[in-house]
Amino acid sequence: MQKKWMLCTAALCAATLMSAESVSAQESDRTTVVTTDNSDDWLIYGPVTLRSATPVDPGVLLVKNNFGWARQKGGTDATGYELEVEYGFAPGHEGILFVPVEIGEGRIDGNADLTIGWHWRFMEEGENEDCPLGSPAFAMRNSIRIPSGVDSSGVDYTLRGLMTWTMTPGKSRVHLNPFVSFISGDNGDNNDNFGPQYVIDHEDGDEKNLQYGAALGMDYRVGDDMLFTWDYLWTSRQFDGANDNHALELGLEWDVADGEILAFSTELSLDGNDDGTEFGAKISYIVELALD
Repeated sequence: MQKKWMLCTAALCAATLMSAESVSAQESDRTTVVTTDNSDDWLIYGPVTLRSATPVDPGVLLVKNNFGWARQKGGTDATGYELEVEYGFAPGHEGILFVPVEIGEGRIDGNADLTIGWHWRFMEEGENEDCPLGSPAFAMRNSIRIPSGVDSSGVDYTLRGLMTWTMTPGKSRVHLNPFVSFISGDNGDNNDNFGPQYVIDHEDGDEKNLQYGAALGMDYRVGDDMLFTWDYLWTSRQFDGANDNHALELGLEWDVADGEILAFSTELSLDGNDDGTEFGAKISYIVELALD
């Protein structure tokens, strides 16, 4: 009788131990999945063209101070500052407001125009389970330029598509950002194609009403505090008589402290056209605030 009791007790203990291990394994699996999903969902903060489909988290405010310098192919220099504010007002949605300012030649038409926008991620990465290689994330970014600046005219609308596809979980992603702009004013380069922008006074022709282009590139995490980006830019001709432009852009972001980011970028022309930017450099100081 005593042996039977001991055998029953041992069997009960073994069953309890196996059940606990099974539950622990299941919890570990669930934790791993959540961690992997979160690690692939980060923003691209810096003053580069490239943007990810990831929106700002709800209740988070980003304040970006963007400074830039560019050598135009005509031999002139352009120096600009842009204040940009982004706020996550709902899951998958953020509001955008920015004001680009040409420094030096402040009387250029359209200088300091206000642009408002809306970023909407309508499909998260991996949401389509039928895709064998994993489905990318998709978002759209709308912006409207309001003629509030110096001698400004017309209203411009820009629609940008954002696609983000993870290559190495937690490390690298591929991004595609096509855009189309409908221009009703004649203010020069002052829309939400790729910011920060410089307001350029062009005398050779009128600005084209339909402009388009795309950015294709990647980002790669360098440790926990740095992000490297590169992208190829193609933009259609902006003015009558001008040419399409092709450029390479490199960027680096550094999380210097909690809620503070320094970002740098350079742009180099890849074509022999006579208009557009030949070489440029930008730096951003970004503050991230959790308001909720």
